Amino acid sequence: MDKRKQDIAYFISFCIEQYKNAKGISGADAVAFLSEYSVLEYLSEHWEVLHTQSRQWLVEDIDDFIRLRDKDCKLLSIENHFENQSLANLTITQENLYLLLPSKLSWVANMLSEDKGVCIVDAMKALYSSEVYSKLENESTKAWNFGPVALYEEFQAERS
Repeated sequence: MDKRKQDIAYFISFCIEQYKNAKGISGADAVAFLSEYSVLEYLSEHWEVLHTQSRQWLVEDIDDFIRLRDKDCKLLSIENHFENQSLANLTITQENLYLLLPSKLSWVANMLSEDKGVCIVDAMKALYSSEVYSKLENESTKAWNFGPVALYEEFQAERS
């Protein structure tokens, strides 16, 4: 597996998860909104610089990027989901599940990219619009317990 591609996939997934959490929307809605403004391509192209920034800075930078492209865009309001999050609380809840997803999603996206010969951004878009992701972002399904290979197999089965 290509380490650089894996890092980019992780970063893009991290940004999607942070953005969806900050805005209080689903992952599929976040990807649709970010895709409308080519944000995922921006994140992929500039990940080396961007990945060093804080999650709050990244959400604000994404909003600035969108604002530069569409001055009339009504940006979604930022809900403050960043407060009161501690690593000491090891219980997985709907509120902190998004912290686990980038690792799993980056592996699955990388597998998809390699198997299908698509760029990592297109792999992420396909993954975030899938039923597998819908299950994964819902804590009650416990799909987050599955490893990347099992998630990829389920994704493949969904597509066939």
